[in-house]
Amino acid sequence: MKALFILIIALLLSCIEREKNKITKENIKDIEIETKSNAVSEEIKTEVLKEGKMNKLINLDEKSREKLNIFFSKLYQYDVPYFKQNELSDNELIKFAVIYNLLNLPENIEKVNDTEEYSERISAKNVHSIINMYFGKDFTNDETISIFNEYKILFKDNFYYIPKKIPYKTHSKRTPGQSYLVYEIDLMRNPTRGMLEFYQIDKMYQIGEKDFTVELYGYRDDLNNSDKLTDSKFYNTKADKLADYSFYSYDKKVKALIKKIKDDEYIVLEYSENK
Repeated sequence: MKALFILIIALLLSCIEREKNKITKENIKDIEIETKSNAVSEEIKTEVLKEGKMNKLINLDEKSREKLNIFFSKLYQYDVPYFKQNELSDNELIKFAVIYNLLNLPENIEKVNDTEEYSERISAKNVHSIINMYFGKDFTNDETISIFNEYKILFKDNFYYIPKKIPYKTHSKRTPGQSYLVYEIDLMRNPTRGMLEFYQIDKMYQIGEKDFTVELYGYRDDLNNSDKLTDSKFYNTKADKLADYSFYSYDKKVKALIKKIKDDEYIVLEYSENK
């Protein structure tokens, strides 16, 4: 009786094993097909991203549009030259970051009395921070740079020293019966030379998982309106609605390649004229 019971158990186990093997064999083709399908899908996705075939138009909400317009307008206002990927010079990176700190982050500026030529300084780490924020570079090439032909931003003891004044002679718009009024502008502290300058996003496309292209219009008004640079209406109004305002000129059209770092935060990889 005991032997019969053992035999029945052995037969049951054998049936279960055969059924298990049967299920595996029946599904193996499906698994192979699914695996191949996923591989092909991933290959297509990689190829699309690699060749830039993805071209999805992004519909920005008002908050995101305003934030990006302000972000890009600094390139215009601080006179950043067009550049290809990894080709913006150290001189331009330092100049941009120093001016950005000077005009936007007064808490980073220290007063000094070392010489008559330099009146303020910024720590190198605060310069590096802005370079990383805008261009994604871990900057280490600190050096004294030449700016505006005859002036220098001095690098010494891990600080950048800012010239006391960099004068630029200009004149006011002449009204009938009046002569031009010549006056000086400090180019470090007023890089737009008294003009209102800003970018407006026209279109933004997603071309990769984290890569985007942006088309922008540049606007300027030379009627000494630099005090309006912080006016949000110029940054959150869509480009096609700016005709409602009286601008001196539509200045230029540019495009940029940017990479998303996190929500609403990007770095600029390329910046060029949009012909």
